[in-house]
Amino acid sequence: MVKSKQISKKKKESKKRSPRKEKDLSEMTPKEKKDFLQHDLVERMIRIEQAVSANMGKPIKHNETDFYKELTIEEKKGFNRHINSKKRKGVLKMGALILPLAAFGLMRMSITGNAIRDSTGAEPYWWGWVALGIFIVLGVFFWASYILKKTMERRLSRHEKELIGKFKKK
Repeated sequence: MVKSKQISKKKKESKKRSPRKEKDLSEMTPKEKKDFLQHDLVERMIRIEQAVSANMGKPIKHNETDFYKELTIEEKKGFNRHINSKKRKGVLKMGALILPLAAFGLMRMSITGNAIRDSTGAEPYWWGWVALGIFIVLGVFFWASYILKKTMERRLSRHEKELIGKFKKK
């Protein structure tokens, strides 16, 4: 009985995942873990400060917040690298989504006016269908990951609103 509870507890712990990261914290090296948690905390604090100032009618950029200004030069460099890598991941996802669609369009295009295909009897249309299938699979995958990300952001925004409400009362 006790052993089964321990096993189920370990399974639950292994299923827990933090938001916006590719691998579990237990799989990270101590340095990766420290960097990830540090940048994640800095980003959340900056977002809270931005939300409070925007709620008071004065929106500010992330590098104009008091929390960002108090960071050391090394911390600022690391945080800016973290933000840029997050932007790069978004661009790569969009490229992976658009590339199969572009391949499908280019495979359907005929440069020679069907002269070569008519003389050889080759039908290259199946490659276009493969590209379209890849596009559909990638689209469903990105759509599902987008929904999961939005639900996590909604949960975090509720906590941010509670913190903002507490800051306003003070």
